[in-house]
Amino acid sequence: MSMEKRRGQLVFFRFSVLFIVAAIFADVGGIAAEELAGKSPLELPVGTLDRAWMELDSPQRSVRLAARKKIEAQPFATWYRKALGETRDWAGIEALYAVMEACPPEQAEEIRSHVCEGLTTLRIESMTTEQRRAAVHLTFFTATRHGRLSEDERAQMIDLWRQFLPVEPQREDQSTPFTEEVRTILLFLERTKTVSP
Repeated sequence: MSMEKRRGQLVFFRFSVLFIVAAIFADVGGIAAEELAGKSPLELPVGTLDRAWMELDSPQRSVRLAARKKIEAQPFATWYRKALGETRDWAGIEALYAVMEACPPEQAEEIRSHVCEGLTTLRIESMTTEQRRAAVHLTFFTATRHGRLSEDERAQMIDLWRQFLPVEPQREDQSTPFTEEVRTILLFLERTKTVSP
């Protein structure tokens, strides 16, 4: 097995583990992840659909997750444009997650390009570290959910995340989790080429 292929597998493995660990150990505001997973989206404690849109920007992860599941349960065509236009920090991230999660496979290629564009319009530079890390995870999810990114989408994502690398090299003990995640997503994107049809 070539070294390049092994590196690509390692990057994919690191992100897979990251998502699994996040799902298992995430703080969901006092609600066990199993409790949320066991409920249908319409049973989640959010209330009306308008309130769900409001709560997409909540500082509490459990509230955002419940709101997102409520929105995803609606017919995709009725809400995805609103989601693509969301500008609030947490709400923008969660809305793009919802679009990628609920997108019908036959629309995936077209919708993914809009999600990539949406990622570039998020105000990542002014976000908290937690929000920035969520945006990195969203990039990986977007790049893997419905097949590979096109070359244009891949280049767009590489350009987006390169700006968040430190200008000067850092010693390993000075690196932050966010910086490591940016390096990992860039390695993944640079090694993932589009497969010709």
